[in-house]
Amino acid sequence: MKQHPLDDQAAQIIQRYRSEEKKLISVLQQIEAQFVFRELGYTSMYQYCLERHKISESRAYELIYVSRKCTEVPQLKAAIETGTVSISAAKRIGSVVTQENAELWISQAATLKQKDLERVVATANPKEAVKERVKPVAENRSMLVVGISPDLEKKLERVKELVAQSTAKPCNLEQALEQMAALFLERKDPVQRAERVTQKKSAAVIKPKSTCLSKVASPPKKPAPAVARQTRSPIPAAIRHQVMLRDRGECQGKIPQGTRCGCRQWTDIHHIRPVSLGGSNDPDNLLTLCSGHHRLVHRR
Repeated sequence: MKQHPLDDQAAQIIQRYRSEEKKLISVLQQIEAQFVFRELGYTSMYQYCLERHKISESRAYELIYVSRKCTEVPQLKAAIETGTVSISAAKRIGSVVTQENAELWISQAATLKQKDLERVVATANPKEAVKERVKPVAENRSMLVVGISPDLEKKLERVKELVAQSTAKPCNLEQALEQMAALFLERKDPVQRAERVTQKKSAAVIKPKSTCLSKVASPPKKPAPAVARQTRSPIPAAIRHQVMLRDRGECQGKIPQGTRCGCRQWTDIHHIRPVSLGGSNDPDNLLTLCSGHHRLVHRR
């Protein structure tokens, strides 16, 4: 076999890279187990990897996924440390490997080629046959790849039929998804709900009460007995709408780099000054925070 100094240099770097990669999995396990990322001001391991160390989204997902799977299946971690299984192969068998079947799947990951391994995993877990992804294909177009069940396929066909019926035009899958998304957001998105409520109030016209002198005044009705009502939140709906419109449903917490978090799922409305200490439901005392930043604030 021919040799070349650059080839030898590349081999040495790759060996060091793989060695450090194994160590990184172990360190990430400890960081998550000890909640070090929270001490540093990050709400999740994913945010920690992206913002703190500038790791790409796909790579961060892979490292975190494999480190968690190694915690669940110690045999997998041992196989990675000995070099029997690569981290990429460990990720491929992550959906099927358990402590009970670890020996079988580690052997498959160590011996099979990538495509063959993916085929075997897909056979054992059909949901893994299609990897969900959204891939940009043009400036204003993306390609959606997702696996669906036969039941969902039937539902999508019915949506296409209903959209075609209402528009008197053929409907493709993209148009059906657009209609479904628009309808769901109209009913469930709190930001859109707040916008509708605000628009209705601004458009409402107060009509003067009409009086009729010929009408005989009826005796006043007895007031209905008051019924105690318990609400889930002490914050009035109108105030919640104001906060939602102001923050757009996005977490206002700051990450260590000084930028706003911006997370739009698992959000809460936080009292800056607690109610127990005299804090009010005034919008100036309320802030939208994701669950991670909400925990950080209360912990501090």
